[in-house]
Amino acid sequence: MAVKKKRTARKTSFLSKVQKSSKVRKVRAKIKSKKAELKKLSREYKATLKSESRRLAR
Repeated sequence: MAVKKKRTARKTSFLSKVQKSSKVRKVRAKIKSKKAELKKLSREYKATLKSESRRLAR
């Protein structure tokens, strides 16, 4: 039987390299900013809804 050669662990895995790449970082930043924008918009929308309903209730 042939003896299987054990693969030694690489210092940096492919995944960690990918996560460190600038493209990924840029995309993640973009996602973050878009999420923040959405949050802001939904907050504004909720506020206007509240004020409008209050105004109409009178």
